Amino acid sequence: EGGMASPQVVEQLAKVGIKGLTNAVGLQLLGDIMAARETTGTVGCIGVDWSSFLSLRPPDSQRFFEQMRQEINAESSEGSGDGDEVCHLTKEEKSMDAEAITKHVTQTITDTATEIMQDQAKEGTVQLDVPFVDLGIDSLGLVEFRDAVSRKLRVRLSIAMLFDYPTMNALINYIAGEKIALLAKRSGSDVD
Repeated sequence: EGGMASPQVVEQLAKVGIKGLTNAVGLQLLGDIMAARETTGTVGCIGVDWSSFLSLRPPDSQRFFEQMRQEINAESSEGSGDGDEVCHLTKEEKSMDAEAITKHVTQTITDTATEIMQDQAKEGTVQLDVPFVDLGIDSLGLVEFRDAVSRKLRVRLSIAMLFDYPTMNALINYIAGEKIALLAKRSGSDVD
């Protein structure tokens, strides 16, 4: 919002999955950086639609980003000190199949978004493919949303959730995928 890039540049970047940040997100990031205990020389931040961005990259760079994601996930689980999984199955999810888990995750996330957004979204009108920053959820609302989803679905979501999973569909796919993988792992260990 109100950046210095020309409309043509913004349009070109959008075609490759890169977009600017809203003022609210920019201020939230600035606040987080200023509140950080570590000193940082330079910080750069952009909004990236990873599926669009990576689809235009050569396979070697896709492998690089996948390896980087795995390393980050490994570091974050080591840093927790307890070695816990990123997510757990709730009691009711343990008896569900993959399709039911996906429906459950979708319903929980849309219900939570409706609760948090109140005025911005009426029951059933939450748009799953619209980026969070465009849904009218302010930074405090997004933190509240992340915490509520984490609590209800027993999943650990990073502070960077907005950038890792910029839409509700992306978040649903991530959480459902993690839970389905846990379910498959659990089923495999039951057979052993």
